[in-house]
Amino acid sequence: MLSIYAISTPQGMSTYYDCDGYYAKGDEQAQLASQWHGKGAEAAGLNGFVTPQAFQHVLDGNTPDGRRLGRTVDGQWKHRAGVDLTFSAPKSVSIMALVAGDERLIAAHEAAVKATLDHVEGRVLETRVWDNASKTQFKERDLDMVAALFRHEVNRNQDPHLHTHAVVANMARPSDGKWRSIEGASLFHHKMEMGALYRAELAMNVRELGYEVERTHMDGRFDLKGVPKSVMTAFSSRSQEIREALASYEHQNAKTAANATLMTRDHKVTVERDALHGDWKQRGERLGLAARIPDQPAMTDKTEEPRLAAEAVDYAVRHLSERASVFSLSNLRTTANGYGVGHFRPKTLDQAIASDKRLIASSHRDHVGRKYVTTTHAIATERETIASMKAAQNSVRPFMEFSDINKGLKDTFLNEGQQNAVRALLSGRDRIMGIQGYAGVGKTTLLSAARKLAETKKYQLMGLAPSASAAKTLQLEAGIASQTLQKFLGRYDGYAHGRGTDEGKRHVRDEFKNKLIVVDESSLASTTQMRDLFRIIETIRPARLVLVGDVKQLDAVDVGKPFAQLQAHGMKTLKVDKIVRQKNPELKSAVHAAIAGNIVAAFTNIGDNIIEADKPHKTESGNLEPGA
Repeated sequence: MLSIYAISTPQGMSTYYDCDGYYAKGDEQAQLASQWHGKGAEAAGLNGFVTPQAFQHVLDGNTPDGRRLGRTVDGQWKHRAGVDLTFSAPKSVSIMALVAGDERLIAAHEAAVKATLDHVEGRVLETRVWDNASKTQFKERDLDMVAALFRHEVNRNQDPHLHTHAVVANMARPSDGKWRSIEGASLFHHKMEMGALYRAELAMNVRELGYEVERTHMDGRFDLKGVPKSVMTAFSSRSQEIREALASYEHQNAKTAANATLMTRDHKVTVERDALHGDWKQRGERLGLAARIPDQPAMTDKTEEPRLAAEAVDYAVRHLSERASVFSLSNLRTTANGYGVGHFRPKTLDQAIASDKRLIASSHRDHVGRKYVTTTHAIATERETIASMKAAQNSVRPFMEFSDINKGLKDTFLNEGQQNAVRALLSGRDRIMGIQGYAGVGKTTLLSAARKLAETKKYQLMGLAPSASAAKTLQLEAGIASQTLQKFLGRYDGYAHGRGTDEGKRHVRDEFKNKLIVVDESSLASTTQMRDLFRIIETIRPARLVLVGDVKQLDAVDVGKPFAQLQAHGMKTLKVDKIVRQKNPELKSAVHAAIAGNIVAAFTNIGDNIIEADKPHKTESGNLEPGA
């Protein structure tokens, strides 16, 4: 487990990590409990145990070259001290190490922490460096890091809890040799990756000692086999307190769990280590824990690691590509390490990732320097979809003359943007086209007008939508007979995958030759769904396929953003941007501010139009009723 928080002020932190009383016991005990880590610490001459004076000096921003990082604000020097990464061993490891007395596990934990920090130093930690050539700043990784490690063995309830505070100081040295402040956000962004990497290293370390590990969660959390749950519960009073406090929350999530943790937390106290360990040992002897210590290292087949790592990469790629066409290497490592915890080391996993032929580095401008990848399958699917759209250009004849369309629009209340969309829909020559419009611009209204005009020429509009509610709305408000996109794709799935007889294709083409298919809320359609839809359209050849939606609204639940990609690659698209739903000027301004991403202005413009609803209460039957 890994928790992380920023140390905003350096004052008083030099003694905060002395909760187990190690500083007071002299240098020998401090040597065991604390130490410096990182190439930056080595370059600064910081070796061995962490003294309060040296630690405070670093937290204050004093660099080895004699400068002090930070800035003056209102006459006071301000400097963020650093970031605390707290690595906690599984409860079963803490028990076997501290209660049963297998101190090899303490070394295994410390080795896992250091391996993770080495990864942080080389691949995660960032600072900003000025580039004289481009006159811009860029983020650089692979820095010289300064970290102070403090190993603790108890929690606030005096339960055995093996954990290490790794305080990454807010200073690092990049390739130009000049000490700079770090970009702490990168550490928070990679929290899940660091936690998974620590667990993967620790699991391999304890396996090599002869222990068996059992994964308890998909993220790679594990426990040692053979440690009874009753024993772990007996030494977990702190966890029980948090669970009991969390039960009082209606919604249980990471935020409420954090609140429960803070609410039940007592002040730190200094304990007598020998007496506490003596008490643990006696309890452990009564439980027979000493007999569960392996008497010899396990024989591991290291030749299996590459194969198991490749299997984990395959799982991670398939899992992540179900939801996104592009994903970060950090998420890939996190997922794969969690899946295969205890079967390979992270370095072996990195080798498996590097040799996976499906993975291609993303070249998108938003991903520069952030290590994102896509797959050959995702690229092939997107290219096929775009190619299908382009092949459908200039492939149909107009359904109506401009004069007839204008005559039909004469008595409507459509604005200019809506009218232009109707004209394009009925007079264009592309089989596939789009209508892009924000929420509230009247897309359904213009589709209703298009339907009425098309019906005068014996054409029919058919509606599809990614959700049943959207299909129902399209049918009720625009008068277009509609169904879900999924139902349509399922019915004609054979045409999407190369099946179907020539006679069947002729029959279905006759059926659709006078139909205009409208896909509402097209931004919710995935790349795979759009590809299959285009394959079907190529076979059944309807009069027109119109994709209607808004790229700024919700994306697809499954992978990809095909509606936005098609527009970016030349799909004929009519933009409707005049808001007609909101009549109140303030509310209309709020909508435009929200579209522009200015949330503060949006709420300011809403003003007194906000209505706060009462919190509903559960009745005895379990139903919700409005609060009094």
